[in-house]
Amino acid sequence: MSGRQAGVPGGGRLHAWRVAVRIARRDAMRYKARSLLVLAMIAVPIMGVSAADVTIRSSQLTAAEQATRELGAADARLSDPGEGPQPVYQEPVDGGVVAVDRKRPGTGDAGDAKAVDPLKALPAGARWLSDTSAYAPVMTKYGLLDTEIRELKAADPMAAGLTELDRGRFPAAAGEASATNAFLKSSGLHVGSRMKVRGLGRSYTIVGAYDLPSELHGEQIIVQPGAFIAPYVATRDTAKEQISSERPSYLVSFTGDFTWEMVKKANALGVKVDSRAVREHPPARAEVPYYRAEPGSGQLLYDGGDKRAQAVAAVVTIVGLSMLEICLLAGPAFAVGARRSRRQLGLVGANGGDRRHIRAIVISSGLVIGAAAAVAGTLLGVALTELLRGPLEEYVGKRFGGLRLQPLELAGIGGLAVLTGVLAAVVPAVAAARQSVLASLTGRRGLRHTNRMLPAVGLALLCLGVGVVFYATAHTDSVYTAVGGAALAEIGLAMTTSLLVGAFGRIGRWLPTAPRLALRDAVRNRGRTAPAVAAVLAAVAGSV
Repeated sequence: MSGRQAGVPGGGRLHAWRVAVRIARRDAMRYKARSLLVLAMIAVPIMGVSAADVTIRSSQLTAAEQATRELGAADARLSDPGEGPQPVYQEPVDGGVVAVDRKRPGTGDAGDAKAVDPLKALPAGARWLSDTSAYAPVMTKYGLLDTEIRELKAADPMAAGLTELDRGRFPAAAGEASATNAFLKSSGLHVGSRMKVRGLGRSYTIVGAYDLPSELHGEQIIVQPGAFIAPYVATRDTAKEQISSERPSYLVSFTGDFTWEMVKKANALGVKVDSRAVREHPPARAEVPYYRAEPGSGQLLYDGGDKRAQAVAAVVTIVGLSMLEICLLAGPAFAVGARRSRRQLGLVGANGGDRRHIRAIVISSGLVIGAAAAVAGTLLGVALTELLRGPLEEYVGKRFGGLRLQPLELAGIGGLAVLTGVLAAVVPAVAAARQSVLASLTGRRGLRHTNRMLPAVGLALLCLGVGVVFYATAHTDSVYTAVGGAALAEIGLAMTTSLLVGAFGRIGRWLPTAPRLALRDAVRNRGRTAPAVAAVLAAVAGSV
């Protein structure tokens, strides 16, 4: 050891690891096929997890983006909550409404309450745009289809963001309509078709197709205000029973923000307000009277409720099972690599290296391949998400706000790849370090003894894990307890696999020649058979 290394605590150990990593990198380049196989085993799941992370993050809209999809370019939406002409309390963001005096006559069923004109809460100098929807039976190529018909000036700049025009244009006259692509697909109609509503003595020409950014599968038709609901109700008395209409709402635009104080003043007039400013900057929980009237509400807005814990538990379960399966599958590949390099490892021992140096070399193989898999899998996951953005948006059912990358999350996913590679190489590293220098140099494999304690411990862990899972599901609501029990059962199942392989080997005498030879080879080489079988068992058990 040089004087410089001796003067630094741990300098010799760090130097040994550097040499081990260099040897492992050189060995990986020498045996490219085996290295690529192990890299693919680790990189493919990492690619999937990275793509899922980017997809989920991209589909989660910011408050400003969500406000644009709900309010367009307006500052607020005024609506009648259906509690009658009396003061109400409301949640700040797209939530519930409750009357201040619940015992007041007319409170309760929105259909029985007297209507409130939302425009009485209109700020001075504000511009407004009506937005009303109703459901009615539309005559299509395949029959009647109960569809939402929306009266809205969709071409108005204030409505920008509510819809995405795909082709054609929005209606400009009373006899024109635009329809979502989902409706056109379900109805068999197209741009240029004539559309009729049962019970209404007029037709509409479809002049354009559009999408709802947050509801790509939504079936909707847009007409000019006053072009459908009033004529339909006036056509016949039965139309009043057939139509299902919402109370009108109004998009409002004016100079300034619709603050929380303005919202509470509108609530005093019996009007509900969906404000862009309040969405982007919600008030403190203590400033919301609704939560004093409904103490159990608001967990999702302010603390996420129980959904966050359930999501974390699900992610931990999936990641844990995936790491276990990858380790079981990649472990034999590292063992084969160590066996092929046993002469090289023997030379390390013959030149003064001890067992920890040999372990470091084999573990460094997992470190090198895991790091390469982390980089490749993460980059491929991001690229795959961007490449398949259109189909992913169709699958999720809404447009992404943009391609959002969370560096810490992607770094954590890459760290899982490195950790998986290292863990997969631990058992082969320990086995390689146990071989004598003479056996490594001469190529002898020596005597191998079956570990009888491992299956016994595995069976105990399997029973314990199953018991914990049943207890957690039957007597507690702890998701983490169930996850811990599932992990114990998976580990125990993997530890008993060698015993299962040996037991199945005894039935080989009754099999035909080909399967008998295959089963005999599998039993003889349990080191590679057992992990593969355990990985399949873990995958099946995890999916169940």
